[in-house]
Amino acid sequence: MQSTNQKCNPLASVIGLFLHSTSTPELVIEMLAHCGLSISPSSIHTAVSSLSVNAQESLRHLFSDMCASFVYDNFDMDFKSWQSSVDGPGTTLIHATSAFAFPLMHGTTSEDLDCAQLLWATDPRNPAIPSNEKRPPYAWANAMDAKYPHLDKTPLPTAISPTHIPDLPHGPSLSHQILAWHFRNALVNSHPPFNNFHPLLGMPESILQIPITKTTTVPCRAMDINQSTQDGQADILDNLFMQANIGDPHDTPGVRDIGNHVILVHGDLGTGERLQGVQMSRRIEATSARRIQHTIFVMGLFYLQMAAADAIWRMFIEPKTLRNSPTGLYQQACAILPHDTGRIGSKPGFRLMHDIIQQCTTARMLDCWHTAIIRKNQVNQSLKSLDDFALTKPSWITIEKISHTLVKDYLNDSSSDNVEFNNNSIILQHLLQYMELTHAIKYGDIGRVEAMFIPWAFMFKAVGKHKYAAHLFKAINDLHYVYPPRLRYVFLVNVFRDT
Repeated sequence: MQSTNQKCNPLASVIGLFLHSTSTPELVIEMLAHCGLSISPSSIHTAVSSLSVNAQESLRHLFSDMCASFVYDNFDMDFKSWQSSVDGPGTTLIHATSAFAFPLMHGTTSEDLDCAQLLWATDPRNPAIPSNEKRPPYAWANAMDAKYPHLDKTPLPTAISPTHIPDLPHGPSLSHQILAWHFRNALVNSHPPFNNFHPLLGMPESILQIPITKTTTVPCRAMDINQSTQDGQADILDNLFMQANIGDPHDTPGVRDIGNHVILVHGDLGTGERLQGVQMSRRIEATSARRIQHTIFVMGLFYLQMAAADAIWRMFIEPKTLRNSPTGLYQQACAILPHDTGRIGSKPGFRLMHDIIQQCTTARMLDCWHTAIIRKNQVNQSLKSLDDFALTKPSWITIEKISHTLVKDYLNDSSSDNVEFNNNSIILQHLLQYMELTHAIKYGDIGRVEAMFIPWAFMFKAVGKHKYAAHLFKAINDLHYVYPPRLRYVFLVNVFRDT
């Protein structure tokens, strides 16, 4: 476990950095250092300084061609005082910001981001242009009519419209095929007798699949800045640009000129709102750097997934009137997790809600399989369960046909006179939309991700999450009506990922 080289002990170095990151008292570190389990406090400080210098050099090299993006979020630190005093009356909570940067890949070039002035020339916030030259405001109706552009770069195939998935020349629509795949996936991966079909399962039909690549991230220095204010957002961007050594040489001599390039910044929706507020308040500044004109906000898809899980909770669990239904989502979730009934009914949080949706959706799909098999084989009374169906050794073609029938008969079918069946059909439809969004994000199918924007935007409106709905419509309209083709390509292959 320990190296025989007295000048380099990897185990002790790793343990020393871990102790430093957890704010371990120096007395404890010195004791472990004497035991040979850690390096000394002075060596830890030297290692941290060396790592900081290397990270700064890597960060400046990363932004040498401007083909990189920032990600930042807030974190809190509680500095407990040993003894209260007038200057330090007690616990001191510090709101700080952490950040990192990553390169834009998949053939992105510096010329793709060279469009800041082009966007500003029609920006509604630009006070120097007349109203007739400003681009018109786009609403949800424009997003419904958006057509996906053809990309002039590969590695992606020729694009089709993900916001309006077309019907295939022969057979069911592409969205129908994707939902049928989710039914087959539940049967094959969640019911052991059908595990032998796993080699035939494959993946759902893709729309625009991102090639698999490894993303290298570079950490930035933590900033003692509170990002909950607009001034804080501006200070954070100034600090990040200073760390990357980019900006306006007239304002900060010695930095690399950002020129006409745009910089993509990832964060949560609150970060985006405050950033837009800063840009609105600085729109009268003389230079683009002072207007923060180069910054384009991008909401991470993980925040979208969290909002979708909360929307499911608001639709089917939060209303008290729905909790007494024996086939409702609340009763099913409590049956699966009987020790978490209190959290499920109050505020379960994302992780618990994500597990509930995954398990309940799979159970409901398996129940659809069971019901469909019994109805199809009413003559054969021996088929009373999915295990009995597995003993008949059905072919994969038979399973595929049944999965398409399940999509047609059990998803959002309002034609039945059975109210309970209709309600559960709607529940399963929305649960599957969450499953599809999660799967598309996980496997990097940006076409399928964008195809879910419009249905989720309307669901967010229905449950009162209006800001998320407005942002999704804005993202679609910006992609199709505002951004030039090359910047649109950068968004598709770099930004629509689980950031």
